[in-house]
Amino acid sequence: MLNTIDTTCTMTWDDFTLAVDDALLIETGDGLADELMPDVLTAFETGMTPWGCVIALTEGRDRCRFGDDYHAAA
Repeated sequence: MLNTIDTTCTMTWDDFTLAVDDALLIETGDGLADELMPDVLTAFETGMTPWGCVIALTEGRDRCRFGDDYHAAA
């Protein structure tokens, strides 16, 4: 009988960036852009999953999609 399941998974930086790139392609149709790499590195260092990283990146992108004129009017 299985009492415990080892759910911890260690990924290398290369594996993590490939997984994030694949997930971004699935979610947005865009690959991993160079300007997102600092955010991806932070996610990797804090132990986020690749999908958690993609969710954070896409939520951040949704907030920034309006120009400054929109925020000034709001």
